[in-house]
Amino acid sequence: MGSGTGPPYRLDFGAWLRRTERPPGDLAHFATRGTALAYHYRDPESEWGELERIVDRSDDDLARHARASWADLRYYDQRTGDCYAGHRAAIAAPGRDRNPHCVTVDSYTLGDRSVTVRDRDTMRQERMGLDALEGYLAERLVGC
Repeated sequence: MGSGTGPPYRLDFGAWLRRTERPPGDLAHFATRGTALAYHYRDPESEWGELERIVDRSDDDLARHARASWADLRYYDQRTGDCYAGHRAAIAAPGRDRNPHCVTVDSYTLGDRSVTVRDRDTMRQERMGLDALEGYLAERLVGC
């Protein structure tokens, strides 16, 4: 699956997950880093399959939009005087039919250890703690 494969992590329902850093030659031109999450079920005959791909898109999207619109889209912190360019991480599934849920990690996640989960079929969103995420997905992805 690429370079930088981490050790597998066993889930309560018997599947395994592992994280793999994508090599630079495997990334799109706008990406500065990529990670893939792969799964493997109990069946010894099955192969590892990619579940999610997470890509740091850097500030490519906002920088291109800023150039085209002649707008300064940087964040200015009045307290410190610092300017920041927004960066974007993209959570991408290899196929919508394989994972109908989108997990969003945002600026609040580090503080309150919560994420937003969206059901891609109903577009219903739910905010939950990281400790509840595994159980939530395990209930809904039975047999995947």
